[in-house]
Amino acid sequence: MRSGVSTHPLLDIESVDPALGYAPGGLASLFASLGASLGVDLPDLPVRELPPAHGVVSVLLDGLGWTTLERYAGHAPFLRSLLQDPQVSTPAVCGFPSTTAVSLATHATGVPPAVHGHVGYAVRDPRTSTVFNHLSWKDGPDPLAWQTQPTLFGRLADAGVRVVRVGQKKFATSALTRAAQRGGTYLPADGLGAWTAAGLDLARRSSRSEPTAAYLYWPVLDQIGHAQGPGSVDWTGALEEVDAALRELVEGLPPGVHFSLTADHGMLGIDPAGALRTDDPQHAHLVEGVAAVAGDPRCRFLYLPRADESPEGRQGEPDRAQQAELVDAWREAAGDGALVVTRAEAVASGWFGPGTTAENLSRIGDVLVVARDDRFLAFVPGPDSTGQMSLKGWHGGLHREELLVPDVLLPAR
Repeated sequence: MRSGVSTHPLLDIESVDPALGYAPGGLASLFASLGASLGVDLPDLPVRELPPAHGVVSVLLDGLGWTTLERYAGHAPFLRSLLQDPQVSTPAVCGFPSTTAVSLATHATGVPPAVHGHVGYAVRDPRTSTVFNHLSWKDGPDPLAWQTQPTLFGRLADAGVRVVRVGQKKFATSALTRAAQRGGTYLPADGLGAWTAAGLDLARRSSRSEPTAAYLYWPVLDQIGHAQGPGSVDWTGALEEVDAALRELVEGLPPGVHFSLTADHGMLGIDPAGALRTDDPQHAHLVEGVAAVAGDPRCRFLYLPRADESPEGRQGEPDRAQQAELVDAWREAAGDGALVVTRAEAVASGWFGPGTTAENLSRIGDVLVVARDDRFLAFVPGPDSTGQMSLKGWHGGLHREELLVPDVLLPAR
């Protein structure tokens, strides 16, 4: 069990380093540490030492950032009681970019985006020059070829642990699931009651002779937050429901089972009316000469053309003068709202973690425009932008509300 203090250093700083997401105590270490507590050897991952157990229940609530949960803790009395105990609850950093497809892969593999290759919400496939997003995967590559790292679910299953992933039926065979969360078995549970019951049943069936790892994913808070905003009436109602379900789950856990709760990112309520839009004539120059635009409105990837557009060609640097001109233009337009950096600067800063492979480097935009305040959005019309400007909840950037997620651990009794 952690020895806690009344405050955590991450809560006292305005600018959070996303690279902390890949260190012990960051998102990359959370499920890996649970797996190690079951006796599985994971020497290559940043695990922290936990008491041994024969079962784990790992809950990931999509979109429930630390500061958002603190702000609306009055709607979640059970979670509030956990947050108030620094012995069992601290903030953690999710990594970069602060978006679902990236963080789910980081959590499920234990390695950073530099290695697993999910480097953004939407990216340009260097083999086809097609932009696709990791959620719908429309026009995307073979998921198994795109993400080749072993998942923790698979590693635990290979080591003799019963691994069951519990979530909505529609995610069971999705491309993102096959790419980043394969391994073990998938148990569909569309309703919150069935979801909770499945977690309890798996925990109660665990034993020293048959250790069990149950992973429970719940997307509803993120879905409502995007559509109506975090803190909306429907969002707080959904938080109340999941809080009651988690209380039931935790109170029903048998001895010998760890309970863990985290999230993939936080969320900001932002009015898109103030977005920087490249379909506005005064900003049209921001995409002139750009071969492709990807990412999302809080984390834009801008790809410059190459004489050699092969994956190997895109591993090299673009025309330096063109890159510098694009950086300067976006910095002037974005002001203090965003950091505008080159690919080399983002990689050197550790945003994607250590060990960037040549293949994954070629997936990252040559210029990154990353929101750092709580208002900035960069809207670039395209096939992946339909409906974006109707959203009310956002994430993907470097704001602390996006980067900080709960790290709740109730050690086995």
